[in-house]
Formats: sequence, C-alpha cells, structure tokens
Amino acid sequence: MRSNNTATGEWRPGPPLPEAVARGASVPHGDTFLVLGGVPAEGEGVGEGPSSSPAIYEYEYNGSWILREEALLRGGAGVPAAVVVPGDRVGC
Repeated sequence: MRSNNTATGEWRPGPPLPEAVARGASVPHGDTFLVLGGVPAEGEGVGEGPSSSPAIYEYEYNGSWILREEALLRGGAGVPAAVVVPGDRVGC
C-alpha cells in the first residue's frame, strides 16, 4: 500500500496488508477505509474463482490491519465497490 500526503503531493510506502493482494476494491468506512477481495498479488487469478479472496481488511491509523469477521459472499477481484448510507435510495 502507498499513501499520499495531499498537502505535499508526496507518496510514501504504507503498512503492507497481511496477505499481498492485487485488484482488490477499497471504500471509505467512517474515518478509515476497507480493502475488499482481490487475488494473490503473485498469482494469475482474475475475477471470481478459487484464487479470489472474500476477505475484508480494515485499516487502523496505528499502521495495522484488521481482518474483519464479515466477508464477501464470494471472492472477487477488479469489482466495483461503493458505500451505501442507510436511508439512501438505491435503484438499479
């Protein structure tokens, strides 16, 4: 993970996830963010399949990651993610 200082525009390395993943989705969550799904960074897996992860990680500002109890119903990579606020009307 890399993070950006918006005041200086400078990128710096951040704490690595407990498992290296590629093509995961990220969404804001309160005052932090979540990383959802993905595939092993060194693997060739794409999309949904046995190599896709259902894991959800939450970033802690002390520089650590929490593997949340919740998980995706099935693994996925390169999929969109969005925040839905209770009370919002969502139509498809």
